[in-house]
This record gives sequence, C-alpha cells and structure tokens, in this order.
Amino acid sequence: MSQENPSLQDASTQLESSRQLWLTNIITLLSFTALTVVKPFIPLYAASLGASTLAVGLVVSSFSFLPFFLAIPTGILTDLWGAKRLIVLGSVGGVAGMVLASSFPNLVILSISQGILGVSQLFVIVAIQTFIGSLGEGRARDANFGLFTTSSSAGQLIGPLIGGRLVDSLGYRAAIGISALLSIIPVLLALNLRETKAALGANRSLMADLHQVPRLLQNDGVKTAIASSFVVLFVEGLRDAFYPLYLDHLGFSVTIIGVLLSVRSLMAITIRLFIPVICEHFGRYFSLLGGMVLMAAGVMLTPLLFGFWPLAFASGLMGTGMGLTQPLSMIAVADNTEPHELGFAMGVRMTGNRLAQFVNPVFFGITSQLVGIGNSFLLAGVLLLSTTGLLLRWRSTFRDK
Repeated sequence: MSQENPSLQDASTQLESSRQLWLTNIITLLSFTALTVVKPFIPLYAASLGASTLAVGLVVSSFSFLPFFLAIPTGILTDLWGAKRLIVLGSVGGVAGMVLASSFPNLVILSISQGILGVSQLFVIVAIQTFIGSLGEGRARDANFGLFTTSSSAGQLIGPLIGGRLVDSLGYRAAIGISALLSIIPVLLALNLRETKAALGANRSLMADLHQVPRLLQNDGVKTAIASSFVVLFVEGLRDAFYPLYLDHLGFSVTIIGVLLSVRSLMAITIRLFIPVICEHFGRYFSLLGGMVLMAAGVMLTPLLFGFWPLAFASGLMGTGMGLTQPLSMIAVADNTEPHELGFAMGVRMTGNRLAQFVNPVFFGITSQLVGIGNSFLLAGVLLLSTTGLLLRWRSTFRDK
C-alpha cells in the first residue's frame, strides 16, 4: 500500500495542477476581457471630455505611473504572500476602478481610475505569471505560458468587440459600468485558487529583497526579458494611446475601431497556439527576433494605409509580433531564475514594462503634436528595429530545450 500511495499522490497532484492551470487561465481571460471593454477607448473618451492630444497621453500614462514604482514590490509580495492573495486583491481593485470611471465624467477622476486599474492589473498579472511559471519546466513551461498569453489575447480580442458596440449603443459611461459588473466574476473565481507551494516568507522581507535588485539585473536572462519586453511595449503603447485616434480621424466608427483592435488579438492568439512548435524549429532566440521584426513592419505600415483590409493586415502583423515576443520574454525570466525568486524576477520585468507604458504616451503625445500621429508610428517602427541588436549580446540565455 505504501508503494501505491506515491503514484496516487502524483496523479492527484498532476490533476490538481491541471485544474488550477485552467482556472487561472479562465480568470486571465475574463480579467482581460473586462479591462479591454474599456481601456482601448479611454483615449476617445478623454477626447470627448475635451482633452488635447497631450492630455490624452497623460490620461493614458496614468495607467502605468504607479505600477512602475510598485512592480518590484508586487513581485516580492507575491513570493511572500502567495499568488492567490494578490490575484483576489487585484481583481477587487479592478471593479473599484471601473465603478469610479463610470460614476464621474471628469478627466481628473478618469486619470485616478486609470491609476487604480493599472495597479490592480499589475497585481493580477505578476501573480498569475508567477503561478504559471511554477507549474512546469522546459517545453511544458513553453506550453503553459503559451496558454496563458493565449487566454490574455482572447480577452483582448473579445473586449474591444464588446466595448465598441456598447460605446456606439449606450455611450462610454454605460460601457464602463457593464465592464465593472463583468469584473466581479474573476473575483469569485480567484477565491477558488490554491497555492502550488507555500509562500517562502519565513526568511525573507520586502526591504531585504529590494536590495537584491542589482544582483538580479546582472542575470543576462532577466536583462534579455526586460530589454525585449520594454521595446515591444514602448511601441505597443503608441498603438494603445493613439491608434484609436488615428482611426477616428480616418472616419471609422467606434465599432469598426474595436474590430481592428481585435484583429491584433486574434493573430496573437493564433501564433501563441504554435509557440512550442515554432520554438522547436527556430529556437527561442530567432522566434523572439522574428516577432520584433514583424511588429515593426506592422507599426510602420499603419500610417501608409487607409482602408479597412490593409489596416487589418497591419494590425495582424503587430498582433503576430506581440504574440511571439511577450511569452518568450516571460520564459527567459522563468528559465534563468530560482523558483523562490520567480515572483521577484517577474516584478523586475514588469517594472520595465510599466516604464515603457508610462513614458510612451507622453513621449508620443509630444511627437504627435509636433510631427503628426502618422509620423509617430514611423518613428516607433524605426526605434523597434534599431534596438533588436541588443538581443545579440544575450543570445546564450535562451535555453532551447
């Protein structure tokens, strides 16, 4: 009997891990759906409240301002407290941010609500990425992160379609209010999560771990993840903040804008389904490099196109590139970090992400006013292509298992 128990326990553990993986991805899907019902249309909502192009950039950047400072502490707290607590807390904060934005049609309140939503999403994403990273290694980790990023892209596919229709039919405030109701479901689901391991808080503290940031930044795998993710999200932020304004200028309805935004997510979903196969044939390094080049092509083509189908093609290129780069940067962190520091390392990576998302709307808000939105897209593409050479320094960090 003692010989049978280990195999039974292994089977039970594997079944429970699989259940938790799927539950986590359902939470991811619903969280991103609720968020992207609202977030892609915040630039248009802010403009409708009288915001200038620069003011729109400031409203959008408020989503990433506090997360830039809180990303590393959030990663450490995930290691100390466990992922479940952070996921629940972030999900509750998401509901609060939506309710605030829906209740008061004011640019200042809108910026505050974006700050709350940014911190809330930070909690959820860092905790879920840490949770996912603890569930497997090697190709299994590729598949798990591929499933996670597919779930997030599915939410980003569904959300803008729903949001665009709701805005055209009911207006911005009603759309945000409906999204707040949807945000309650992830809260309830997160209560059913179970930690895969105990939080390792006995011999660690928040301040002690903060002093370890320079040591972690000496890790080439972490540097690879930060550099690639930063550049991609810097460019992606331009699309988030000003792509809806560009399409609105071309005369597209909010519903069609939502469709074009969703094309990006559809392609990201599609490519992520094949990440294990792509990595098997081309390796993680060339897969990441190819994704960055595809995204640059889509960004640079956008201001040269005016019809729906050409713009959909460019949006698809951006989605394909984004679909490859983000999970591969997460894998680079997970492969080069000790399990007990995974949340910490994900927080460090997220700091770079939030810096990109905070600086980008302000930077491109200024350039858009000076040289126009179209030229800003061309500039973003050039920046992305010119920085891909950084990856050559850290190619050896990609473990093609």
